[in-house]
Amino acid sequence: MTDILSQLKHLGVTLGMPDQPKKAAQPDQNSVDNLIKVFPNAIVGENFYGPYFNNRIIHPLSERHGIVSLNDPFSPNEKLNLLLNTIISDHRQTLAMDTETSGLSSIASGFVFMIGLGYFTDDAYIIDQLILPDLSYEKAFLAQIGAIFAKFKTILTYNGLSFDIPMIRSRIRFNALPDFCKEIDHLDFLPIVRRFWRGSLENCRLSTVERDLLQIQRGEEEVPGYLAPEYYREFLRSGKAETLSGVAYHNQIDVLSLSAFLLYLSDLAQKDLRDAGIRETHKISHQNFLKHTLKTSLAVDHTAFLCQGYPQPMRRKAARQFLTRGETEKAEAIYLALFDEGDYDSCLALVSFYQKKRETIHIAVDLLEKCLDQLSSDETLGIWSKKEKSEKLTRQINKLNQKIGDRNDRKI
Repeated sequence: MTDILSQLKHLGVTLGMPDQPKKAAQPDQNSVDNLIKVFPNAIVGENFYGPYFNNRIIHPLSERHGIVSLNDPFSPNEKLNLLLNTIISDHRQTLAMDTETSGLSSIASGFVFMIGLGYFTDDAYIIDQLILPDLSYEKAFLAQIGAIFAKFKTILTYNGLSFDIPMIRSRIRFNALPDFCKEIDHLDFLPIVRRFWRGSLENCRLSTVERDLLQIQRGEEEVPGYLAPEYYREFLRSGKAETLSGVAYHNQIDVLSLSAFLLYLSDLAQKDLRDAGIRETHKISHQNFLKHTLKTSLAVDHTAFLCQGYPQPMRRKAARQFLTRGETEKAEAIYLALFDEGDYDSCLALVSFYQKKRETIHIAVDLLEKCLDQLSSDETLGIWSKKEKSEKLTRQINKLNQKIGDRNDRKI
């Protein structure tokens, strides 16, 4: 029997109750202490899941980031809505977000070890830079991100739809936390840069946008993003938080640039992109702007902008699309704006629309008479062309008046 027990013990089998399971790894206070030495102004807070480390950075609004001042006005208008393809009414309700991760794939067990969250207040621009001392702090780290997300309406990212948000969501699922990402709107600047600046910039990276549009020069202390995972692994191995200083600087500038770019776009939306000097300064193509925003205008109903912001052929096309969709009031608004500019074809399109209905046929007559007056004063037309068009309009007026008279006779 003794031999059998010895053999079982050798195989790991024990008598009686099994040993108590090992406790989950506890947070290492040394890693937090090491971070505080490098980031002395940081806040060590605590939420339901434990402590978190927040390197809070406060920028006065008088500070400049490249050509943008943090107190530059944010002035939303229809053109800005078209540039962003969404509506942002208050920049203080936006949260700029950028992550630094242990790898490039959430599938390969990557995780976020640093996240910068930048936002405007009435008197400052604040970056809450949460840093993960080690994975035992991750649940509190993620919960604190969610708590900050909940205070804002929109997050600003650069390629966040494809990278940052999926990475955060993978860790949320791993830690069995509620998905706080779905509760907030998301504005990803990368598609916007591709839409309006592809071809005029060397590439569509954030660093290129900084250099060529915002005119930002980064400091020598920066650690490039692709080196961040190795620097974080070195911190975990050695405990030396100094290795994260350059990574934190890189993350801070990324976040600042996102909010600065929002102000830059707001300023651009106040300018007349038909001006060649403005287009050259901002490296944006007016044709690209018109091409990519026309569809958005139709989708989200920027009728007022359509009435004056596009060349006549594009506006005629938009009006026809509205008519096809049965949105006659929008088509009418565009056609009337074109007609006020002396567009003969828009007048005829409106006449064709109005004369089909008994209750609006008199409006068609009024428009034809106004068009006739415009023709008589149009000095760009030749005498024979003017005569031919005037006769055609007169015949149309007489025909419609006859129709109105016949209807009145039938009523009697």
